[in-house]
Amino acid sequence: MKTPLCDICRALRNVLCKECERKLDAGLLSEADVAVVRALTSLEFSGTSNECTTQSLLDGVVVSRAVDLGTRMVIFSPEDKKDNVKNLRQELESLLKKKIIVLGVVSGRPLLGKAGRNALDELLSPVKLHTTRAFKNGRESEKIVIERAGLKQQGIDEKRLENLVKEFLEGIEVSFA
Repeated sequence: MKTPLCDICRALRNVLCKECERKLDAGLLSEADVAVVRALTSLEFSGTSNECTTQSLLDGVVVSRAVDLGTRMVIFSPEDKKDNVKNLRQELESLLKKKIIVLGVVSGRPLLGKAGRNALDELLSPVKLHTTRAFKNGRESEKIVIERAGLKQQGIDEKRLENLVKEFLEGIEVSFA
């Protein structure tokens, strides 16, 4: 399992080492990153009857980043490893008490175009999205209008969602109506 936390912090479970604490304070790690890693670690050491199955699933897990949106937690994993995280979705949802959305990233770069739009659709379903395309500075961009009422109904934090889109979905501008 590869995560944003070091092996020592994963093993300690309740405290962070000075280096990971520094990363958390600097914003290089988030509380969501810590929560997801702690949940995965608890699965690793749970000693359930499916221990062999859980351990083999955890071996291929790679978590790049996690973002808490209120009632949903977004976990970013390399595109070729995201299915390993998706296989643990039910267990993570039970532990974190949130809906888990797993999105694939390629080499840590933001998702572009259709892949970004598909990720947003998966993330926000069933909230309604309205899309317009425009050209700015010779580049095509996409503006997505998200219904505020739907966000509130789903318990999704608007500001956190906006920050997530800016950081991870390139070429997509979001507004709320």
